[in-house]
Amino acid sequence: RVTAIVNQSQLAELVQARWGQRVTELREAQRDMVPAYLQTRLCDNGRNMTSNSNINGSLSYDFGWSKILKGLKLKFSYSKSISTDKTNEYGSAFTLYQMTSRFGSAAHLYNPIGDEDTTPYYAEGNFNPITTNNGDYLSRSMIRTDNYQINFTASYARDFGRHHVSGLFSIEKSEAESEYLVGTVTQPYEFTSGQSNSATGEQNTVFTRSESGTLSYIGRLNYAYADRYVFEFLLRADASTKFAPENYWGTFPAISAGWVVSEEPWFQNVKWLNWVDFLKVRASWGLTGRDNTAAWQWMKVYALDANRGIVLGEGTQNDSGRRITINKTNSAVNPDVHWDKSYKTNVGFDLQVLNKRLAVNFDYYYEKNREMLLNLMQDIPATIGTQSAA
Repeated sequence: RVTAIVNQSQLAELVQARWGQRVTELREAQRDMVPAYLQTRLCDNGRNMTSNSNINGSLSYDFGWSKILKGLKLKFSYSKSISTDKTNEYGSAFTLYQMTSRFGSAAHLYNPIGDEDTTPYYAEGNFNPITTNNGDYLSRSMIRTDNYQINFTASYARDFGRHHVSGLFSIEKSEAESEYLVGTVTQPYEFTSGQSNSATGEQNTVFTRSESGTLSYIGRLNYAYADRYVFEFLLRADASTKFAPENYWGTFPAISAGWVVSEEPWFQNVKWLNWVDFLKVRASWGLTGRDNTAAWQWMKVYALDANRGIVLGEGTQNDSGRRITINKTNSAVNPDVHWDKSYKTNVGFDLQVLNKRLAVNFDYYYEKNREMLLNLMQDIPATIGTQSAA
């Protein structure tokens, strides 16, 4: 038994001699991690919860079974998305004290060993303060967005001998709204439950809401004869709530035509043109519009500013009250803002030769923009107190 004890003791000394330095390094790392871990936990003063819900559905029907309505197809689709983002925050100020010199041979113990003198360890100069300030408040915020889109499309395509007729009618509608709410209260108790009634400071609440919507009617007619002459006419009417009610709607037509010259009998009878496999000449013209401007520029919005009103009376404690102000983002009201206009013209041809091994495409584009939605780059007197209207 005595021999065994001696062997174990020798083994322990060997391990200590070989791995002593490594053990010391691990203890020092552990010593430094303790306050960092506690600080991380105390700084983790927020919680965020996000939820998203999406619904998508579609229904289609083909009248291919009917001799009269053959070629008619109907399709309806619906999509909806709801997103909610909630955030709870607890801002506090606290101070952690890190013990510089500690007990134990590896300076990793916070409690004394035996009868060791504690005076130098518990002295004020042996503690290093680490202060963290995340504010002194409780806050709860919520952002919710809700939008949907509905599409209905009726399409028709049918051949009558050498005549091909097709068309489309579509309705698109979308609406979106968002809500923002945030409430804060200062000076929470140390034992706060995270509720507003567990704080003694000033309370403040801010909430906003916005909404928007679009509605479009789209119609298209196509006609082709013998794969030689191709015509298309498109007309769409769009409405946007970014504009004043009298300017909701914009109408945008487009027309195009094509001529497949290589399908003409006289062209195919010309021997020196046999190397041309396909030749098409085409042209198109269209008017498009955009609503790329900030919403509600046509409406003047007012607000109240606290403690910025006129002070009446002679007392030094008189409250300045509130004053009515204009929202600075849309204070320069422009009720005439409407869809801008972009006129587009395209002329070109498509050519295929050498048994369609070589293809050539040529296009000429011309675009003219009118009544564009832009902020005027000009100097405005400071006395006006706003920017130029869009």
